[in-house]
Amino acid sequence: MKKIAAALVVLSAILHLAFMVLEMFFWGFVAGKLLGLEGEAIEKTAMLGFNQGAYNGFIAVGLLVTFMGVFSVSQGFAVRMVLLASAAAAGLIGWVTVGGSAFFIVQMALPALALVLTYLTREE
Repeated sequence: MKKIAAALVVLSAILHLAFMVLEMFFWGFVAGKLLGLEGEAIEKTAMLGFNQGAYNGFIAVGLLVTFMGVFSVSQGFAVRMVLLASAAAAGLIGWVTVGGSAFFIVQMALPALALVLTYLTREE
């Protein structure tokens, strides 16, 4: 179960790296297909997308760093839990504010599941 939890954390990080790339470098696609924006609205919101992408990158890198041995076990667990909760909360907020897109369900569900399994397999 511990390996499954770790795999879900890594998958959450990879997912957020993908979000980072999409939001920072392919905002026209994200804004057009997922948010329904067009033309000038896409251009006016591009910097917001870049900013969102940066936050997704921070979550992804932070999750991956928790596996690199730079933290004690308890510190790594705490950092991982905060980042997974943040990722799940961001997906929930997106789903509620932007609309019930499957995109936000995935963004929320994977880190939420990783959060639960990480908690259940924690070292005391």
